[in-house]
This record gives sequence, structure tokens and C-alpha cells, in this order.
Amino acid sequence: LLVKLMIWKETSIRLKEMNSVKFFSPVQPGAILKFESKVAQEPDSDFCIVSSKVTCESRKIAQLKLKVSVNPTIL
Repeated sequence: LLVKLMIWKETSIRLKEMNSVKFFSPVQPGAILKFESKVAQEPDSDFCIVSSKVTCESRKIAQLKLKVSVNPTIL
């Protein structure tokens, strides 16, 4: 998830905080997971909040909210 954000923002990303992480259902090896994420920039800061929902088919697997630091250095 954070690697995709790094590619999209063309910068390095550093995980600062896991505000909430909830797991609802286990998955088997080889399962295909779908991540739906939203990124919100915090005003006047270099932090973003990444909110994601993870599903497998129609089953809710996990929900997470992460605070990340966005470094302006281009990779």
C-alpha cells in the first residue's frame, strides 16, 4: 500500500502512526486482496492520512488508517 503511494506521489513515504488497524476475517494463502484507499493531505503539514478497506471477494478482511510523512525529495 505504501509503495503504491510512493510511486503515485513520486516521493519517499515514511509510516509515522497506525491510527487504527482492525482485522475482521482471515485469508488463505494465494487469496486475491482488493485495497480501496483514500489519501487526505493534512493542512499545512507534510503528513497524509491513508484510509484503506481490504476485501477478498465480498468479505471484509481489514480496515486501516495510517499517518504517513511525505518527503518532498523526488526518487
